[in-house]
Amino acid sequence: PRASLVAVDGAAAMLDLAGTRLAGHARRVTRIEADFRSLPAEATSPGSFDLVVSAYALHHLDADEKHAVLQKVIAALKPCGWFVNADIVTAADPDIERRIQDIRVRSVTARAPDADERFRTIAATRAYLDALEAQEHDQPLTLDADLRLLRAAGIPAAEVIWRQYREVVIGGPKPVG
Repeated sequence: PRASLVAVDGAAAMLDLAGTRLAGHARRVTRIEADFRSLPAEATSPGSFDLVVSAYALHHLDADEKHAVLQKVIAALKPCGWFVNADIVTAADPDIERRIQDIRVRSVTARAPDADERFRTIAATRAYLDALEAQEHDQPLTLDADLRLLRAAGIPAAEVIWRQYREVVIGGPKPVG
């Protein structure tokens, strides 16, 4: 009941959605529209946060950009504060990645409403997802690469919390001192 939240997103629409969903807690939520490559001081003040959560955002960055963002965000954590990242990764082995993508495309196609032409066939689904990933500048790394970056940025005990195909939740505590 005493928690406060700083929500950062580059899209005003996402911040508006957060405002709607968190309306009952409005006085405890600060919304900041910003690109995470240039986070403002109120989002990166050293030692300010008990928890930082990122969800489906960091895969838009290359490894160097991701490392720079992680260093800033981890510096903003209090000692023993946690960083948690839910995101997508790619398989290190190309054959495994192709199989995961095949499972993903078949699953999306099977769950889609019949009226949605984007997902009517496997070929249409694959084309839509490929175009979306290109438009969004997706550049997911392997899980091992993401863990190495997180550990190098200041979370030495970073581990996998959950994984399903390409989706992962990784994180860990910032050490004391």
